[in-house]
Amino acid sequence: MRKQLSIIRIFLPPLFFLSQKNIKLSSAHRVVLIEDESMFRELLLVVLRRLAGLEVVGSFGLGQPGLDFCRRERPDFLVIDNKLPDLHGMEIVRLLVRELPRLKILVITAYPNARQASELMALGVQGYVDKCSPIEHLIGAVESVRD
Repeated sequence: MRKQLSIIRIFLPPLFFLSQKNIKLSSAHRVVLIEDESMFRELLLVVLRRLAGLEVVGSFGLGQPGLDFCRRERPDFLVIDNKLPDLHGMEIVRLLVRELPRLKILVITAYPNARQASELMALGVQGYVDKCSPIEHLIGAVESVRD
């Protein structure tokens, strides 16, 4: 049930996917997405690919392959779900913050809470977004973390 609710509650502007105009960001950043919900992952990929200045270099439904890829490819930006079936997002964040100190991280979650957001920020995460927020919030968070 949670998976359906998190997908259904995303508000997408009706013409967002049809527009030929990309949202402008200043320079290209290599992005990795780690999100276990396949439909939500595909929607996020569409959004991230529509943002000019971002290059999606990897997309994963499980934490371990995403972690391995980040260690090997050293992306600029990571968008990661906090609850994954194999590894917890916070554990991946702990590891990558130490190993890739320049990596910018945006955590997305269907279960937001202030304590968790504070813990993640203390670890070095630059952004935290509720999956149930309007898509504009995600776009704003991506732009904010990236810049």
